[in-house]
Amino acid sequence: MKKIFILVLIIVLSQSCGSMEKKDSHTVKAIFSADNRGELDPCGCRIPTGGLPRKAGYIRAMENMYDHVLKLEGGNWLFPAFNAPGTAPVKWKGAADLQALAYADLKYDVINVGHTDLSFGLSYLDSLEKTLKLPLISTNITDENGNPVFTPYKILRINNVNIAVMGVTHLLGEHASYVRLSKIDDSIRKQLPKIRKQADMIILLADVPDIVMEDIAKSFQEIDFIMNSRLRIRTQMPRKSSGNALYVALGNEGQNLGILNISKTDNSSKITDVSTPYQRLHFIETRLNEYKNRAGETPLHEYYKDNPGLLNTIKRYESEFVRQQGIFDTTSNKMYWEMKALDPDVVSDRKWDDAVAKFLADQGN
Repeated sequence: MKKIFILVLIIVLSQSCGSMEKKDSHTVKAIFSADNRGELDPCGCRIPTGGLPRKAGYIRAMENMYDHVLKLEGGNWLFPAFNAPGTAPVKWKGAADLQALAYADLKYDVINVGHTDLSFGLSYLDSLEKTLKLPLISTNITDENGNPVFTPYKILRINNVNIAVMGVTHLLGEHASYVRLSKIDDSIRKQLPKIRKQADMIILLADVPDIVMEDIAKSFQEIDFIMNSRLRIRTQMPRKSSGNALYVALGNEGQNLGILNISKTDNSSKITDVSTPYQRLHFIETRLNEYKNRAGETPLHEYYKDNPGLLNTIKRYESEFVRQQGIFDTTSNKMYWEMKALDPDVVSDRKWDDAVAKFLADQGN
């Protein structure tokens, strides 16, 4: 019995590295950024996190590793706060221009217009869209006739998956007087009939308060996934809204990126969230590899023979690994969420490291 246990454990450990997610061309990786607030450098935290060069470096690394990578910006990336157009500090614009150049260079697929992005008015965003070909969207920012100023949604067709991406923002009181916004519900309702027939899943990039997000999710059961750039929390795991949608948030100042992994191999079933088994597999894999590395060439039952409690723990992990892997592998259409902190372990993109350093030096920072 002991030999069987050891053999199964060895097999699990040998397969565990990369077994949760097969490194092939079948997975679409949607990378989310949001709420950067004009920051170019890492935060002044105990562990400096964030910064444009690391964001660019991580995205480049992902594109080198995977065939299908989408880049989605949830909004509030250009400026530190919302100022009425004409009153925003001029110095904000230089950093925003640099960010816009970087997003064009990284070839972002969708950029939602958040409320802080409106600080230099629609004319500034229009110039970025035209000169840099930035893929700006907004489902509810309109002109005086009620027509969308930006593309209201995009359908991204990649690797057998059709992903619809919509974007909304919310303004209150005095702020709302500077930009024409149609009601979010009305705007989404107007576009959904065109989207339903084309999309395997609908993602909403939302810059809205929590209560508004919940109302949207409850009203529109078709929405599968919401990334909210107004919430100042970090969600390691997707949370359930009052509707069918799962929702996530990335936290402050562009310190984190989110990755939604999407795989579709069966046209007859919906895409199911398997974030829980994925995260659990990652945890178990890490622990089992730690035990194996500690033991080195010594068989585990010998190395840990004086610790029967730990051997029992290893056996439980091995059993759970097999069970969770089974859930993961037998779900044909799946998605799962990861968070990535842009900490010092992330290698910066040299080009944008130099560009940011030069910009800050010129500004006297």
